[in-house]
Amino acid sequence: MGPIDPRPDDSAHIFDSGAVESNDPFIELDTELDAGGLYAWTVQVRNEAGTWSGWAEPSRFETGPWSLDDWSASWVSHPALTVLRRTLRLDGVTERARLHLTAQGLVRASINGTAVNADAADPSRTDLSRALYRSYDVTDLVVAGENSIDFALGLGEWARSGEDPRLLAELVVHAADGTIVRAGTGPGMTAAASEITHDEPFYLERHEWSEGATDFDYSDALNVLEASTARASFATPPAIVAPDPSPAVHRVSPHAVTELTRTATSRVYDVGTNIAGRTRLTLLSPLPVGTVVRVVHGEHVDASGRLDTTNLTMPFDNGRPRQVIEYVTGPTSHAVCEPWFAYHGFRYVEIFGIPSDARLSVEAWSLHSDLQSVSELTTDDSHVAALSHVAQRTLLNNLHGIPEDCPTREQSGWTGDTASAAEFAFSAFDMQAFFAKWLADLRTSQQADGSIPAISPDIRRPRISPDPVWGGALQRVLLGHWLHYGDERVVRETLPALRDWADYLWMLRGDEGTIDGAPISYGSDWLALTQTPPPIHHTGAVIDCLESLAMLEEETGDLDAAATRREQADELRRSAYAAFYDAGRDVFGNGTQAANAVAVESATLSGPAAHRAADRIAEDVYARGHRLSSGFAATRTTVRALARAGHSQSIFDALHQPAEPGIGAMIDHGPGTFWECWWIDPANTGTGSLDHVGLGGPVAGWAWQWLAGVRPTRAAWSRFTVEPQFVTGIDTLSLTTHTVRGTIDVHYWLDGSAGVIELTVPVSSEAVLRLAGNREEILKAGTYTRRFTVERKSQHTSLPDDPSWQAPYRPAPSPDVIGERDWLSNALAVDSVTAVDALPIVILPSGLQCMPVPHEQPEGPVVLVQGTHRTPAAVLGAGTQLSARFPVSGLGTDRRDARFVYAMLDLCLDNPTRALESFIIVTGADGSIARGVGTIWPAGWNRVSVDVTRLAAFTSITSVEVGVRVREQPETAYSSAAEDDVPLAFQLGETGFSAVRSTW
Repeated sequence: MGPIDPRPDDSAHIFDSGAVESNDPFIELDTELDAGGLYAWTVQVRNEAGTWSGWAEPSRFETGPWSLDDWSASWVSHPALTVLRRTLRLDGVTERARLHLTAQGLVRASINGTAVNADAADPSRTDLSRALYRSYDVTDLVVAGENSIDFALGLGEWARSGEDPRLLAELVVHAADGTIVRAGTGPGMTAAASEITHDEPFYLERHEWSEGATDFDYSDALNVLEASTARASFATPPAIVAPDPSPAVHRVSPHAVTELTRTATSRVYDVGTNIAGRTRLTLLSPLPVGTVVRVVHGEHVDASGRLDTTNLTMPFDNGRPRQVIEYVTGPTSHAVCEPWFAYHGFRYVEIFGIPSDARLSVEAWSLHSDLQSVSELTTDDSHVAALSHVAQRTLLNNLHGIPEDCPTREQSGWTGDTASAAEFAFSAFDMQAFFAKWLADLRTSQQADGSIPAISPDIRRPRISPDPVWGGALQRVLLGHWLHYGDERVVRETLPALRDWADYLWMLRGDEGTIDGAPISYGSDWLALTQTPPPIHHTGAVIDCLESLAMLEEETGDLDAAATRREQADELRRSAYAAFYDAGRDVFGNGTQAANAVAVESATLSGPAAHRAADRIAEDVYARGHRLSSGFAATRTTVRALARAGHSQSIFDALHQPAEPGIGAMIDHGPGTFWECWWIDPANTGTGSLDHVGLGGPVAGWAWQWLAGVRPTRAAWSRFTVEPQFVTGIDTLSLTTHTVRGTIDVHYWLDGSAGVIELTVPVSSEAVLRLAGNREEILKAGTYTRRFTVERKSQHTSLPDDPSWQAPYRPAPSPDVIGERDWLSNALAVDSVTAVDALPIVILPSGLQCMPVPHEQPEGPVVLVQGTHRTPAAVLGAGTQLSARFPVSGLGTDRRDARFVYAMLDLCLDNPTRALESFIIVTGADGSIARGVGTIWPAGWNRVSVDVTRLAAFTSITSVEVGVRVREQPETAYSSAAEDDVPLAFQLGETGFSAVRSTW
């Protein structure tokens, strides 16, 4: 019980809400607060029984500058590898001192020689249009008399701009006598060389000791800049400067470091698990002045115990290592060496330049957004415990003011990872402030046509093309934020962007009414074991967007808008049903786990058809040795479809498959985090990261939302579902979740088929409890015990034959091809494949070998077709089209039942950056022709097909021509300058016909 009433009676009392009759957990101030003010607040609440609590102990907070108008400092720019200094004199006693700082680039501040933010990474990344600042309490660092404030400038992602780093900072000192002294960036600052002499993000940060005192002097390179409210550009800094609402990005936790090996040239250390963070070296033995100590961070050690960073490089690195810190030593013993700007993703560290007998202390710590855990899930199964631990470590490693793809080679805000793992993030951590900040990033990243770039925020130009699945992060994060926190302000600020995104997606419908006009698909389900045609998962993603938007429109009171969006979603379902589903043969798409999952999760199929589709997924998971075959775009969909249909046993069994590829392997071995691929490949340059949340995150989300079965269904947990799914292998489960309304507790115990569940519902919430064999109950605040009977599926303890696996998988034949698949191999057998204006056709004896994204390895031969003309800027003329032709063997064979002819093409080759399309031409014996055009999707096989129903009914098919050509494309924010100095090229695979209707 708090104090009776701690509120003051004097004029300092500036706001009183009065009694607010609402279960909304938010109260919004109706008065403005001053910049630089000190405030206290308190609250009391009343429960459903009408009982008031006591007043809470007052909590205090302080405001900083609300906008750029509240700053006396100015934006400045200066070349990197320097330190800028501002001096000031203070008289009297300091009551409090605050340093506010932001940058375009990175900044390390110090006052009177003591670092202010040495354990942080400032500032948080944003788009060009705004900057967010952090504030530090530096009262203990300022002194009476002369003070110096130093700002070391780094590049970080700002290196992409080609501009000098920019800085905005201000020290505000409140004296005991009430006077305020301000000192900030602007004219008159001095500059000196930094101890950092090389700052190349992702590759090298080099520190060098220099002899003598640091000399600061006025610099002609210092520019005082005028902020602009005009369209964001590299020309001027932003006028929008606001407090950073997201958790600090700083040192969070230390990790024990163990020495693994030592040679005459290096030492290797193990941190015990993959982390995102920094290392600190203390040189306990003196080294010769000028010794170069080199520290390399990575995720692998090779068979000899040495660090191997190949998997963290890109193909264009040509073997150059990443994640390197160098220190050039001075004469000081016990020197401390640590990065100023870089953070890395690593488990292992190799240090060069230290004599084998020298004494050295090595420390490592995690550095990431400081999120608070809000939930604890425990079961009697060690694999679920490992899943939870690995998932939380992986997610935190990829949160640095924005959600990243990996903390190693890119550190970019790829939206696809968050689209996949958002439910897990909300379940496990307090994401309220973090995601409120990132939703604002999505809003500033949104383009004029409504599209959401695949990386957000991002300063590169052109922006990265939008994928409907990747951009699904917008609706999933916004809806999740509403369901978990109920902050209507965030929803109303973001709804216009979500409406524009939905309108953009709606315009991507093609002739069949499905979503086939997206500018890109990342990998036809990025890094899946089996590909799924992009229009299938794109259509599913747009249905998800429309349904999420409809719910938010309804929740905020616009019922007509909600109805319109649901009508659009239903129209897409009808189109998808017509385009992708053969009801007579019960085939959806190309029959993959992901295709069937889209059918279920999007409700394109319903009733028995949906159940059969879910059964097919479960059967295929088992047939593959308890493995999911989906990728980044569809693993969330696949997991949810299985769970929604009651197949959680399949997901649970997959956790217990320790062999690669698969989720079970990720928690069985590796560096303690989820991987980018379902398997480990130390030689992979480009997709071999071992610290990605996209594949494993949805499985962790399943543990909370389906295994425990706790899911919010109305704003701020005002209503939630408790519907656990019981699996053989788990007899006890406990989940404690702290929400904005209070704590939810769920515990159950199983003894054979008999079960007991205990549930605690917090004040102002209600739970919908669904248990097998029991009627659905709606429970108000309180604690409840229920008994029930459950039937559990058998756990598959024996695995199907599981031969040693190597990437890539061989795809199963498409279920919509019932006919002939060997037209290309027959033509090659008689040497009848020709190409025009091309190099000689090359048969690839080992099939298709593509990296860094392994493509499926099809049955049958693959031929390489390469043009000889450089591709011009036009869309017509030599070099704008390339094709291969061959006769169809078996002239006179009865193919009158042919419905479509198809060919498989892959462009895992150097090609022009121009927009391309595939085409197919089928010629009949009577000279009749059928033409088809297809979309070229990157990082996978593409099928181009043409309807030949009419042609085949009247004449025999004599030849096929398949190729690629340049197509016209309007200029957009995603267009890049054409590099048309390479000829067209493609690989051609399986070609044939089918006597049944096409389903993709």
